[in-house]
Amino acid sequence: MVATMKILVITKTLATHSGMGRYSAGVIQALRGRDLEVSVISEDKTNSNDFLFSKLSIFNLIRNIYRVRRTSRDCQIVHAFDGWPYSLYAYFAVWGTKKSFLINIVGTYSIAVLYHWPKRYLMSKVYQRADNLLCISNFIRQKLTEVLPNINSATVYLGLPDLPKLNPKELEIFQQHYGLINRGPIILTVGEIKNRKGQFPTLQAVAELKKTYSNILYCVVGDVGSLGYLNQMKNFIIENNLVDNLKIFTEINSDHDLRGFYQSATVFALNAVNNDEDHHYEGFGLTLLEAASFGVPVVASENSGTSEALDPGINGYLTKQNNPSDITSKIKLILESNPFIIGQKGVEFSSQFTWEKTAGQYYQYYLEIIK
Repeated sequence: MVATMKILVITKTLATHSGMGRYSAGVIQALRGRDLEVSVISEDKTNSNDFLFSKLSIFNLIRNIYRVRRTSRDCQIVHAFDGWPYSLYAYFAVWGTKKSFLINIVGTYSIAVLYHWPKRYLMSKVYQRADNLLCISNFIRQKLTEVLPNINSATVYLGLPDLPKLNPKELEIFQQHYGLINRGPIILTVGEIKNRKGQFPTLQAVAELKKTYSNILYCVVGDVGSLGYLNQMKNFIIENNLVDNLKIFTEINSDHDLRGFYQSATVFALNAVNNDEDHHYEGFGLTLLEAASFGVPVVASENSGTSEALDPGINGYLTKQNNPSDITSKIKLILESNPFIIGQKGVEFSSQFTWEKTAGQYYQYYLEIIK
């Protein structure tokens, strides 16, 4: 029975330049290393007709539901890798059948829909029909149960992709290309440029740190999620004479370059900011683990999913949300101690998170619901 178990995964993308794509590609590869037949339907356009329309409308939602139901015909389990809209497709894929389905509760787009009328009624039904809701952090599980207190849920952490270091020559060429030679300390943030990722309060902290570290450089790597937020940062650097202390890279799409940024960083910062009004939260902090795996000390926000992606006081520090003064002090703690030793503790901590471990936990849930 195990050898013939067929799973359909529904996700946004497998493209590894995005966080969702890295997570999807990593865990699917690990699942396929087990005795499973794993099919995938996503928004990635291939030569197949089995892709999802990314531009949502009533018409496209119906077309996506039809495509997922058709693709899932021979599968025993449907696994949605996020809440909205992918779990909706999973719900209708198994509707009227005895098939099972699971939902991964990732963060913003899994929780916010439960507060949005009329999606709230529909998605509550979808979540309650699922065999289990697999949350990527205890923080997100807590947010879920605040809305659906009796829901069947568990926490399954994400894993780490394989990101080998650049060799010394490759690193030198990389640093020359991006203007990182003879700069430091280098503070790095990787993630979409928007309020939730907290780049602006980190930039404010860099302005304070410049008083002590005149050659400090803040590197922001990520797509532009909010043009207004990006402009706020640009205006701030002009007003505070920080033009030479901030570099923004919005078109980094290769693992090679991402590895170069991690290797060049002195401290990695993901000072996430909760938006309680819209219920937008940082679900975990995969980039924190990636940075830690390169031996980079980290700082991250308390009271968010990011707090579970580091060992506080060991390989980095937690910061108060949207508090540049506290971010400054925590980065100083690292810079004034021994960043290398702190970073090495992060290598050990991050090694606990693997896609094989994540896939193994998914596999156990598959076995349970098939039985």
